[in-house]
Order: sequence, then structure tokens, then C-alpha cells
Amino acid sequence: MRCCRKNNLNIGFADGGYIPRPNYLEPVFKDKATYKYSCPFDCKWYPEKIEYREGLCPVLEEAMKTLLIIDIHHSMSFQEIKKTVEGIKKILS
Repeated sequence: MRCCRKNNLNIGFADGGYIPRPNYLEPVFKDKATYKYSCPFDCKWYPEKIEYREGLCPVLEEAMKTLLIIDIHHSMSFQEIKKTVEGIKKILS
């Protein structure tokens, strides 16, 4: 992940580190690496064969090349979040 450290903010661009690929390309889906149960690949409740592959959602795959990741999480205080938002506004203006 490429990072931008400006105004004490940690802002990253997802270019193959933090979120390297869409969830449906993770081995559990792509390689059908599940334990015990065949759903969601061979599911009696779904009439068609399920395949997870590259190109399944080209819009998402293209968007992930420029995805912006902002470090905001549940343990941050309101002031920390406010500081992050203000810093992003400064960078974008």
C-alpha cells in the first residue's frame, strides 16, 4: 500500500497490500477452499453453477486500482476523527 503521510494522517491507496483483490478472488472462493459444506459452489438452493473468477466484476476490479483507504476505526475518539477529516479536506483543497 502506498501511503501519504501529510498533516500526521495515514491515508493509503490500495495497490496490492491492504486490499490486494476483491473478496471473490480470495482462495476460499476462487479455489473453492471451504470446509465440509459445498455451498456456495454446489448449493441445492441455487440452480446454477457458481464460479468466482477474475473479470466477474470488472468495475470493482478497476476501482480497486485507485481505492483510497482512510485510517478511521472504532477505537478513535471524536476529536481524532475530526482531525482526520479536517486533514483530508486540507489535502484535497
